[in-house]
Amino acid sequence: MDVMADNTSQNGSRGPKLGLICFGQSTIDCAILSLSAFGAALDVASFNDKIPNEFTLRVFGEDIERRCAIVWRRDRRIAVVFSR
Repeated sequence: MDVMADNTSQNGSRGPKLGLICFGQSTIDCAILSLSAFGAALDVASFNDKIPNEFTLRVFGEDIERRCAIVWRRDRRIAVVFSR
C-alpha cells in the first residue's frame, strides 16, 4: 500500500493540498502531504491527540470526501488508509 504517493496537481505544481478532518461535530484543518487511491499522509498543526482513529477527510477544491482509519501518528504527522 503506497501511502506516500506523488502529490503533483494537474498544473504540475507540487505542494500540500488543504483538507479538513471531520469527526462528530468537530473539524480540524490539515495539510495533505501525499494522496493516493489507498490513503494519505496528513500534517496537523495541533490537536493530534484529539483526532479519533476513524474520521472523514475532505479535500478543499476537489470533490473528495473519504472515510479514513489512522495507520500511525508521529508528532504532527498522521498516515491514514481509506475505508470502503
